Amino acid sequence: MVAPLPWLLTLDQESPRLPRRVFVAGCGTGAEAFAVRAALPAATVVAANFSPASIRVAQQTQRDQPAGKRIRFMTADLTRHDLANVVGRSFDQIVCHGVLSYIPKPVVALRQLAQCLSPGGRLCLGVNGTAHFSTPLRRAFPVRRLGIDPSVLPRDRSWQRLLQLQENIDGGAPQGFFSDLPDWYMGGDCFGPVLHSLDLAAWNRLFRRAGLYFRGSFGTHRALRTAMASAATALFMPGPRDTVAGGARSRASRLVSPPVARQAPGAATALG
Repeated sequence: MVAPLPWLLTLDQESPRLPRRVFVAGCGTGAEAFAVRAALPAATVVAANFSPASIRVAQQTQRDQPAGKRIRFMTADLTRHDLANVVGRSFDQIVCHGVLSYIPKPVVALRQLAQCLSPGGRLCLGVNGTAHFSTPLRRAFPVRRLGIDPSVLPRDRSWQRLLQLQENIDGGAPQGFFSDLPDWYMGGDCFGPVLHSLDLAAWNRLFRRAGLYFRGSFGTHRALRTAMASAATALFMPGPRDTVAGGARSRASRLVSPPVARQAPGAATALG
């Protein structure tokens, strides 16, 4: 699963419970669905992908894995208007990783996924933020600057030289970390006609348009853990850890308008 299950359960501290019905939306060849099955052996797991070829691979793998036989694989487009009639409703957890950043209108898929949630259910998303490595490259690619069309992977390796330059300037990744990535990966995660790498506020606006409300970001959680473990903790936590954490939860609960929470069919959790 994209984020650790214990972290997901902390989002529902009032009544933490293991999911009983899970939908893996955009399951690819099934790796994430098998991981969910292993983490939640008692849950009903449904997994869907728009590609029939990917589903065939998942089903072949399923025949070789006894633990995965209870997964229901199917072909479905997440933007279709009757998605809930196809895959089912009342899922208390939906996992959608590496999908919404690559479809033209993610809010359409969000609305359909919201219809599949049970009241109070969780939608756990893995989406690209503005720190995604492709963001500065796609800004520099257009013809008027470098003569590279970001919607199509170039036949030559001109893009590789640009990535090498970025690695040398940025220093945030080892030499070759991005520039040595294979074409099949770069063709979807850096090039392509659609790539939404949005900040958290922009994703949150899409959640609200789909009738969802934001509960937490695992990406932010990971960034804060380093600071929390350092001497800087005292700067923003002037009391005992459990006391301050309890007070923060209490204040956060008062900031949520109960009518809005009741109207929303589920919660969106940004993970990437």
